[in-house]
Amino acid sequence: MQSWQAGMERIPGGWEQPIRLLAVDLDDTLLTSDLRISPRSQQALRRARERGVQVVLATGRMFISALPFARLLGLDGPMICYNGATVRGVGDGRILRRRPLPLPLALKLVREAQRRSIDIHAYIHDDLLVAEEGEAVRYYERVAGVKAQVVGDVAACLKARGQDPDKLLCVVPEGKAPFWRRFFQEVAGGAAHVTGSKSRFVEMMSAGVDKGEALAWLAGTLGLQPEQVMALGDSYNDMEMLRYAGLGVAMGNAPAAVQEAVGRVTGDHDHDGVAEAVEKYILG
Repeated sequence: MQSWQAGMERIPGGWEQPIRLLAVDLDDTLLTSDLRISPRSQQALRRARERGVQVVLATGRMFISALPFARLLGLDGPMICYNGATVRGVGDGRILRRRPLPLPLALKLVREAQRRSIDIHAYIHDDLLVAEEGEAVRYYERVAGVKAQVVGDVAACLKARGQDPDKLLCVVPEGKAPFWRRFFQEVAGGAAHVTGSKSRFVEMMSAGVDKGEALAWLAGTLGLQPEQVMALGDSYNDMEMLRYAGLGVAMGNAPAAVQEAVGRVTGDHDHDGVAEAVEKYILG
């Protein structure tokens, strides 16, 4: 206990409670550039669990896309998917909570993208709906490890299915994501939350839906306070989660704005940044 307390004293503002819940982003956080979890990170998370810490993956990915990594780590509790729109059990796949994008708003956003020839994807549970197979779709399939369903007209498909999607995502040219995030936020007004994970992604969920809100809900179900929660992430879609957690830590590869907003920074995703943070702040 003495070594643990000594480690906590180095955290700005001090630390009084042990961590009981650890939320970890996947892409560019836990996953290396070649989409693997390093042995050191696997071991650190296993040791944290042995100390009674519940480890939860919190990702923008589909459930089916994140599931292999949860199983590799031996996790069997809840997992936060679609940037907080869905929380599902790893063991049985049961939906514990879902806050999808209302269909009328989703149709409006999809049609605006179609008018401007912006490639847009729609997600309903574990179905990925795309207009056609192209470079943007192949890029996403490669990153996420999933196969898209080519439907021709995404808006028409959504309307025919009559279901609220969990999330919409646009894959835009490099360097253009900030512009398109502002554009779609203006189209949606206050009815959607628009963010991004990777540099080419524009991600849209229902207003108020983010990883931080989902993590707060999950902590509440466990009877935990923010001071007992730690979160690790690298991008703009992790900001709310990192701010909610009593102990939020940004990756060394995170944009400067994310690092500055969080204030605590670990190593990058290709040099065991997750393991470094877990070893320092949980294992002591």
